[in-house]
Amino acid sequence: MSSADSPVPRFSLGRPWLDALTVGIGLAVLNLIISRQDPGWLELNPSPWVLLPLVCGARYGFRWGFLSGAAASLGLLAILLITHREMVAAHPLFFLALPTVGLLAGEAHALFAGKLAERDDAVEVLTVQRDHLGADLEVAEDARFELQERLALLNADTASLDQQLRGLFEPGAGPVFPHLLRLLRDTAGVTDAALYQINGGTLTLQSLIGVADALPATLSLAETEIAHLAVTRQSLVTCRQVWSTVPAQSSPWLAALPWPIASGPARSLLLIHRMNFQAVNWRTFSRIQMICRWVAQFMELRGLDGTTEPTAGPLVVSPEILRRASNDAAAAHREHSLPSTTVHFRLASGSTQEQAARLGMLVAPQLRTTDLATQHPDGSVEVLLSFDGARDAERFHQRVLGLAARDALLQGRLLAEPGAETSTPSSPADTDRAAA
Repeated sequence: MSSADSPVPRFSLGRPWLDALTVGIGLAVLNLIISRQDPGWLELNPSPWVLLPLVCGARYGFRWGFLSGAAASLGLLAILLITHREMVAAHPLFFLALPTVGLLAGEAHALFAGKLAERDDAVEVLTVQRDHLGADLEVAEDARFELQERLALLNADTASLDQQLRGLFEPGAGPVFPHLLRLLRDTAGVTDAALYQINGGTLTLQSLIGVADALPATLSLAETEIAHLAVTRQSLVTCRQVWSTVPAQSSPWLAALPWPIASGPARSLLLIHRMNFQAVNWRTFSRIQMICRWVAQFMELRGLDGTTEPTAGPLVVSPEILRRASNDAAAAHREHSLPSTTVHFRLASGSTQEQAARLGMLVAPQLRTTDLATQHPDGSVEVLLSFDGARDAERFHQRVLGLAARDALLQGRLLAEPGAETSTPSSPADTDRAAA
């Protein structure tokens, strides 16, 4: 960066020559007032006149440092030749010192100006890179939206299943069943379906999606062959199975699934009337069963019946319930490549019951609506992060460790194991070993 390109420094009058003139006049006045008999302060070492080329050189570079120093030297030389000629011979190097100091100050200015220029160049390069990355991000987002639209035409899964499942149980989300049917539409291609309540031999409509005319408000269980078979077997029944069992039937239903619950007969029934053609396969029916099984499990744990709104709060369950959920998670991973992860937190040996209770209170608020946790008798806590991979589990793991490090009761007491993806069903022995 040349001196001509140098920015105007602070406390400047705006022009180099004006600054030099101001400093020079100030020094001359002070010299006249303080030491009239010593023009140029030649008896001082160093002379205050050094300030003139020093200031100009440091501010504006070589040229102004040299010019101001040379001008001061020539001016003082002219004055001394008239008034004190003997002092010129006594101090010959003084008149060379002023322009030399200006050159040295200009060198310092050049060094600092070069560093500033490098910094400005780096900032400019980073700004350009940021703009390019922003443009690339916009292109990527446009491509993602276009890809989602094309996948939707092929009835592919475009929604995030884990987020939609959590959304079913968020406070204020409304009754679960209507949202569940929309979830089946988005992830399984179900276009017309209904959930019916089983009242003895009658099916009463609870919620529907699609054309209402094809989904009556009430049905006779005995006259709806596919529903009768599903309730009798307590399992999914498709139209193909009905045709093989009752060849003469002409039912319009594609599939029937009793609402899965942990114990006792189903109290509700999912009847599917229409689906996207490409979605009618065993893999899609398996996904529907998996989604309904998960939703039913969380409805049971939260005490919901499908028509009541969910409430907030963590789900801390017994080890047996967590083991059953882990087996379901393993099946979801095996059949649909949907990972879930378990994270274990345990206390160091010698921990008290108060510390164990504090650990449970620390972990519970960090749970989301579809996470499950249990506390074993030894005080360790096991968490099932539903539909979360190792990266999300690591974030959860670090968040809990950070909270424990700031807790006076748990500082230095909490040990944690990395999250393990649930890819195979866990046996009771496996769970006990993990907790230990």
